[in-house]
Amino acid sequence: MVDIDWLRQEFIAIRKSKKLSKAKLAKISKTSQTTLYGFETGKNSPTIQTLEKWLDALGYELDIHQK
Repeated sequence: MVDIDWLRQEFIAIRKSKKLSKAKLAKISKTSQTTLYGFETGKNSPTIQTLEKWLDALGYELDIHQK
């Protein structure tokens, strides 16, 4: 099970370390600023596809492994 709060905090830390605003990341990743804001504030969770777009724009990738 994914700890969404941990994922959210890690994501925010990565975005801030890259010195990108939410608006700039949304524009680069061609996603909704509202969706990004909702994720970062805990109001919603993104789809896997949206998360992948954000991570790609930040220079990261989503990797799933079997236990």
